Amino acid sequence: MRFGLKNIIDFQVYQSFSNYIEDKNNKLEKMINNIISILNEVVNSII
Repeated sequence: MRFGLKNIIDFQVYQSFSNYIEDKNNKLEKMINNIISILNEVVNSII
């Protein structure tokens, strides 16, 4: 298999794209965790 310039560029694009997705997932996860903890506090204050 010839590993040309196109493969390197494709790989870099893929890597930066997957880093971007991972970053978004981490932010989403933190947001969801914050929402869950807020809901827990609300539920606890009602009880």
